[in-house]
Amino acid sequence: MIKRITFTITMLFALILISCSDEPIETYDSSQNLKLTSEFKTNIGTYKGVFTTLDSEFRGQIEVKIMKPNSNSFAKNYHIAKIILQTGDVIYATSNEKFRPNYPIDQAIFMSNELIFNFSVDGDGSNPIISNVIYNNTAADIMIAKHTNLAPVEPITGTYFCFACDGHPILDGTDQTFNMMFTTDASGISEITTQVLYDGLVYDGIALQNNCNVDGTFTSCDMESGNGVDSDEGFIIGVNPVKWQGRHDFNIEDTGPNDCSETWGFWSINTSNNGFVFGGFKSDPISDCPASINTISSNGFDAFTGAGFAPIPSAGQLDSDIIIANGFNNVSLDYGETQNSGVYAKGESTGGEAQPGIYAFDVGGGDIALGVAPGQNDFTPGYIEIKLNNDTGNNLTSFKIDYDIYVYNDKSQVNSLNFSYSDDGTDYINIDDLDFVSPGAADASPSWVLTHKSAEFYVTIPNGQNLYMRFTGDSGRDEIAIDNISLVEAD
Repeated sequence: MIKRITFTITMLFALILISCSDEPIETYDSSQNLKLTSEFKTNIGTYKGVFTTLDSEFRGQIEVKIMKPNSNSFAKNYHIAKIILQTGDVIYATSNEKFRPNYPIDQAIFMSNELIFNFSVDGDGSNPIISNVIYNNTAADIMIAKHTNLAPVEPITGTYFCFACDGHPILDGTDQTFNMMFTTDASGISEITTQVLYDGLVYDGIALQNNCNVDGTFTSCDMESGNGVDSDEGFIIGVNPVKWQGRHDFNIEDTGPNDCSETWGFWSINTSNNGFVFGGFKSDPISDCPASINTISSNGFDAFTGAGFAPIPSAGQLDSDIIIANGFNNVSLDYGETQNSGVYAKGESTGGEAQPGIYAFDVGGGDIALGVAPGQNDFTPGYIEIKLNNDTGNNLTSFKIDYDIYVYNDKSQVNSLNFSYSDDGTDYINIDDLDFVSPGAADASPSWVLTHKSAEFYVTIPNGQNLYMRFTGDSGRDEIAIDNISLVEAD
């Protein structure tokens, strides 16, 4: 289990940089005698891992070859490091130091015009560490392990992103590195070490791969953060644990043109200042397998200005082919219709409205949610509904819904907002775990309060058919809004 947290990498002294050789870098040729070694108890051999710059701009897979000593005392021993970046560019660095088999290597220097780092490892090949990494004058980090035929290492690079980060100063709108390194022991059990960037710092974490299913030439496995025994925590930022789960899909044929290995999934963290935030991660498309179903829909409302609904929406409007609302006195909206005035277009607001209707509510920090102010005869009951067409090419049967509810509790009556789904737009099934009721007593100083909701449900939606998701409100006068609606295919 790796517990260290890597902070900003210290740059090498100018003396080391000045000593860089002008000799040409030897490139790696597969015809050279650099075959994988199955020697476990030696420092000689191959090491594999993952690389990232601390600004998340570059990441890649690294391979380090430590060669046997050359019997010719006058010949140089070139040890080669090779990084394949997510851009497809290949970076090399070499070391011409002589290493003794089965003896520790301490701070050996690998360098080129673009890359420099120190390499250390125990005499038996265990505990390899790469430190003081600089790539094109940018601080970086490398995580690595010994690779052998019987205990292979598979590095995968990728990024993570947010579905609901609610204005978080670090996470909101920023994709950052989420690399993985799979290490398989002789029994076939795969452990996962993660290399995740957060605000310029690198956090190493742990996870396990299990529940693998073979489908033709491909295998899909579950991944889950933690040690698989008594913890599901991947790593900790400050005092807040990050948890995640996902899938690993890969080709099981012999090495060839169909090689692929990809990961994807979802993470969450309950932060001290921003509450519950969550998002997804995805491997880089360097060796993607055939498209797998992941995110079906992800809806935020930051572009909505309360300007109404239309099938060809103008700026600030919502697409009525996808989303509608009903339950208002003497007026209604069906899919494909237009409503751009009255209760359907009440504009923008920060809350505390007396006039009923649909609003673009600023729930804090410029975050816009789709909301409603109920009235005596409006939205009591009423609903907001989203229609999604299954255009994946496959039948969908299992779903995971995540969304945020915001309440402005300025009235003494309660307001409810419950979730249901349908495969025909007529018969709806309620999910009790998603039922929500606002407080009965009004807050003395009302402000928008967030509640996150999440659940899985199962219904068959054939390819080309629709899934209907309905958010039904009833009674009360508290303004209520929804945001950050995410629907994914459940495992």
